[in-house]
Amino acid sequence: MSTTLKPADRFYREPQATTEAHETGLLDVQSILARLLRGAVHAGAMATAAADQIDAMQGRRDRYKRRNESMRATAYAIMDVLDEKKIELPDLTASIRRGTQSAMIVDEAAIPDKFVEIVETRKIDKAVILSTLKSGEEVPGAVLSNGLASLSIRTK
Repeated sequence: MSTTLKPADRFYREPQATTEAHETGLLDVQSILARLLRGAVHAGAMATAAADQIDAMQGRRDRYKRRNESMRATAYAIMDVLDEKKIELPDLTASIRRGTQSAMIVDEAAIPDKFVEIVETRKIDKAVILSTLKSGEEVPGAVLSNGLASLSIRTK
């Protein structure tokens, strides 16, 4: 059994379908634009819904991370009080191990310069440059630029 696609369905999948449909009079430009604009509105709604889902899942991930940290801290405290260095279970082994050594800075001012890395960053303030250019003043290395036109789609 074969399915015949209407040109309106095909033009998303086959670039030449739009041209063929227009040439045969099966689609006019208005219907193509209507379909594209409705598709854009739908895609925007789906993007918003996906962002909401991502936010919810990130919140869930953060709760699981906090639960993990809390449970590990509680297990460590119990093992420490019981002086248990190792617990073996059928599906896991937990052990308290010594921490690794690290340098702890107690007085930054006392650290010799040979141990200090000086980092300098340069950040361009585009807002100040824009207001300066708009006031008619020149800024070397910058010019005013017109933004690209955009399409506004309003729904009822």
